[in-house]
Amino acid sequence: LVDDATLLRERLQEIKDWADFVVIDTPPTPSMLHVQIYMATDYMIYPSTCEILALEGLQKSITHMERLNKNRQLFDFPPARLLGIQPTMYDIRTNAHGYGISLITKAFKDHTWPPLPMRTIWRDASWARRILFAHAHRHNATAEAWALIDRVQNGVAT
Repeated sequence: LVDDATLLRERLQEIKDWADFVVIDTPPTPSMLHVQIYMATDYMIYPSTCEILALEGLQKSITHMERLNKNRQLFDFPPARLLGIQPTMYDIRTNAHGYGISLITKAFKDHTWPPLPMRTIWRDASWARRILFAHAHRHNATAEAWALIDRVQNGVAT
């Protein structure tokens, strides 16, 4: 059933011995899928551009996670934790992005991760239908992606 808020959690339990991490990338628009994700997850990472509308949506998403943590208590699930805010498509040349980073850092403090710069290689890899690691294994963006993976692993381990 699509309306079962714990269905995704049940399915992920089936692969718990096979996968250490499952990343689910969704659009920010709230949906039943988001409810299922919030009920299934242990940690949340929110990617966000440094634009004002994205920042408003980010705050709404955090509020949504906190609200759904109350539902998790009804099932005796531990609360989902905010692992990090990952600023993306950062353009150092713009004052707006510098201001956006300062707002994210002010609001989320230690949860704010170093921004990932705008890099066209991500689009190139997408058009080539390859993951970045295979498309450009020596590119700076690939090193930045590996650093993100390390942050996730280190954040979950603590």
